[in-house]
Amino acid sequence: MEAWKVILLVAVLPTIGSIALSFMNKATLLETIETRSVQETKVAEGKKALEKAKEELAKLESDAKNLEQEAELMGSDLIGLKTDITEQELIIQSLTDNIAAADTRIAKIEEVKRLFVEIDAVNQKIAAATAEVAALQNNVAKAEESLVSANVRKQESEIQIERMDAMAKFRKTGAIWSDINTKVKSAYNDWGFVIIGAGDAQGLVPAATLDVTRQGKPICKLLVTEVEVNQATADIITATLLPGQTVQVGDTVTKKANVALP
Repeated sequence: MEAWKVILLVAVLPTIGSIALSFMNKATLLETIETRSVQETKVAEGKKALEKAKEELAKLESDAKNLEQEAELMGSDLIGLKTDITEQELIIQSLTDNIAAADTRIAKIEEVKRLFVEIDAVNQKIAAATAEVAALQNNVAKAEESLVSANVRKQESEIQIERMDAMAKFRKTGAIWSDINTKVKSAYNDWGFVIIGAGDAQGLVPAATLDVTRQGKPICKLLVTEVEVNQATADIITATLLPGQTVQVGDTVTKKANVALP
């Protein structure tokens, strides 16, 4: 290399270096300025963020105070609710006790109802038994009445039998046990007999002798031959007939009882 070039290079190198250094310092300065600007921007943004954070913090503190107040109110409300709950629990307990007492009363009422049902059943049985007893008593009364009636009929029958026995005995003798007072219904003087208005019902018996009168005067005597219920046939005892007399319809026929029935 030529010397002058070397000398020129040596002379120029410091300048070039200075210029290079100047360019480098300028770049550094610009970079520093830019960095500072960026930092200032960041600081400004940080300040804004800080202000915003302060505002948010203030809001949060305000919200916290509000929450504390609300919490206090809610605490008061909670105390009131607890009091109400306690009162409601007491009311519920009282109602539960009342329900239990009502259930007990209902159970007693049901028991009483069952007892009433049983009592009704017993009463029905008693009523049925009473009705049966009444029916039995009625039957007994009827039986007693029937027995009395039967005894009466028995006595009457015994009396009647005794009377009939006596009547049968008296019929054989011609004795009568009742006063006879009747009339001649038909007269058959030519045949020697009459029909009179008395018979077995009046106590007349065959073989009985009767008196015939007219206006209180004796006419003759009759001998009863046949006896019906309410009339009889009698022969005229001619030996007793007064001379010139005949038995006429309407003549009185009488006879006093000569025996007494039992």
